[in-house]
Amino acid sequence: MPDRPGKPRHDPVCVDQTMMKWMMAIMAKPGDGRPARASTRQRKAMTMTQAFQNAATRTIQVKDTRMVYRELGERGGVPVVFLHHLTAVLDDWDPKVLDGIAGSHHVVIFDNRGVGGSGGQTPVSVADMAEDAIAFIEALGFAQVDLFGFSLGGFVAQVIAQTRPELVRKIVLAGTGPAGGVGISDVGTILQGAFQKAGAEHKHPKHFLFFSPSPQSQKAADAFLQRLGERQADRDTAVSDQTVQAQLTAIAKWGQAPNSSETLKQVRHPVLIANGDAPGCEPWRHLPVRRRLRRSGAPLSRRIATPGEGSSGGADAQIEGSRTSQGVLAITDYVLVHGAWHGSWCWARVRNLLAARAHGVFTPTLTGVGERSHLLRRDVGLDTHVADVANLVIWENLRDVVLVGHSYGGIVARHVADRLPDRTRSLIYLDAAPWRRSANSVQHIVRFGEVEVIVLINVFTVDPANQQA
Repeated sequence: MPDRPGKPRHDPVCVDQTMMKWMMAIMAKPGDGRPARASTRQRKAMTMTQAFQNAATRTIQVKDTRMVYRELGERGGVPVVFLHHLTAVLDDWDPKVLDGIAGSHHVVIFDNRGVGGSGGQTPVSVADMAEDAIAFIEALGFAQVDLFGFSLGGFVAQVIAQTRPELVRKIVLAGTGPAGGVGISDVGTILQGAFQKAGAEHKHPKHFLFFSPSPQSQKAADAFLQRLGERQADRDTAVSDQTVQAQLTAIAKWGQAPNSSETLKQVRHPVLIANGDAPGCEPWRHLPVRRRLRRSGAPLSRRIATPGEGSSGGADAQIEGSRTSQGVLAITDYVLVHGAWHGSWCWARVRNLLAARAHGVFTPTLTGVGERSHLLRRDVGLDTHVADVANLVIWENLRDVVLVGHSYGGIVARHVADRLPDRTRSLIYLDAAPWRRSANSVQHIVRFGEVEVIVLINVFTVDPANQQA
């Protein structure tokens, strides 16, 4: 396509890289993995940022059971729901992990049925635990969540992702394994051995359950246990014997279940797996988990081993998973809408650059142009194109979307944001807005209803001689 008169020629690769950098810089502060600012609607619901130390313990009725939970961070966006390990209650989460993620996400921790301060009887299967967790999430009114599953909580997260995939956006699995994983059914024996060793050496069982014997790891265990005791007020109730026995039964069933290789192939969410590198911590090694993101070809499942000799995959994996998950949870879904006489092909390089960073990227071609030019009819117009993009967002079940509209595509994107405000995080106008031009590449950030609007004008070049063109 020939260049527009009065505009200098540019290297298309540099142009595409610049576009991608602008969008990434606007949607997240450089280097910190923080998501974009919440919308006006979300900010109305926000509270003061709560740290683990002062987060209030709340209760909610879930079907016939009263469950306890705490919220950290600012409300808004997709919350991260934590699913804890065997024998754990609210106060067994590492404050370092929770506060780290709550710095940029809305975090929710809770006691499942029968655990700690929650009522009812703890079920004896992971499937029933997952059903209770889903009921809790829905009782809080969340349409979609990210899951952080630690040990037993990782089993529950896998079941939720398989039974209610539309409820889940991203998953972090720390110190856990798949159904039928090697060594999982031996947890009862391991737990008993840890308690015996702790009594003989006058230490806490978590020194041996969650940490390796190395001096470095044992020093980390001391610091971990100290953090667990920092909160003094409003502490949770300890688990009952019924809960421990029920959880052990559920874990044994999970470990004895048929290998879940085939069923896990259906999990299509971005997943971070954080496990230890000690023997017995590699139940994922021979599991053919999906390795590619649907549509984009970007990495979906990523495994990290926690640092340190003989890392156990317990709290070490939880901490390492929380560090790496900052980037995973900040993954964004972009919908790029082309201008007139273009098609999805014009976003090819930008799409590849964003996908390489594991973002979800969607580049629909509007009806009647490009490879869909054969669908052109007299009645095709703006309403048709708005429906093209809105239907993509709905049928792909996208939420918290960043809409990018170039030229005429900005008009389409604006109407999509107006039609789907609850699914739109931000709207980026790229040489598309009807506002007054200025010498600044980013002219301003405004509000369109409840959606943040970012206006990019003359991003790639500011030609003083043609600035008013």
